[in-house]
Parts: sequence; structure tokens; C-alpha cells
Amino acid sequence: RAARLERLAEKYSAPVREAPEDWDTALMSVYRADFLAQEGGGAATTRGRGLLSAAAGAARKSGGVEFCVVTGDDDRVVPVRASRRVAGLLGSDVRLMKDTGHLPMDERPEELAKILLDFIGR
Repeated sequence: RAARLERLAEKYSAPVREAPEDWDTALMSVYRADFLAQEGGGAATTRGRGLLSAAAGAARKSGGVEFCVVTGDDDRVVPVRASRRVAGLLGSDVRLMKDTGHLPMDERPEELAKILLDFIGR
């Protein structure tokens, strides 16, 4: 078990070590390779449709609960158009963070906190 954990840690940390200035792209290559190896190329579409279906179901069951969809304008993992579609299904607006990728909580934590606090305070 320890050896498996070490291999797993190395698999994800090696690309980050090797390309610290482009760590997000390097890490995405690992995720994509894993995904394709385990599930095949068509699974991404299926998974995306499942997410949209889950969002629509959550909106129907929410009983008036509001949602806040936040995304980066440079998100290479979940395209902005997908976030807009999910927001539409949830009856929510999209809060688009400029010059931000997939991890706004790491890239711009203060700005994200302000967006969320503003949303909660409505």
C-alpha cells in the first residue's frame, strides 16, 4: 500500500516539478492520460452529460435555493461555455473571474472569497 501511494504521489508531483511555470497544463496531461487509459475517449462526453443532468436535477429539487457558478475565463478543464450551460440549468448567473484558470481558490483566493461573500450576502 505504501509503495502504491508513493507511485501515485510521484505520478502527480513529477509534472509539477518538471514544469513549475506551467504546472496546470502539465498536470492536465496526467489527468487526460489517466482518463483515456481507464475509460476511453467517449467517456468524457458521457461524464459531461451526466454533470448537466445532475445540475438540472439539483435545480428541480432545490426548492428555491440559489446557486453561484464561478469559473475562470482561462479554465482549460471546464470550458466557460459548459459553466454557462450548467448555470442556465440551475437558474444561476456565471461569475467569470478574469485571468483565472480552473483553480480560482488557489489562483485568486481573495477575489473568489469576495464573490462568494457577495453571493451569500444577497
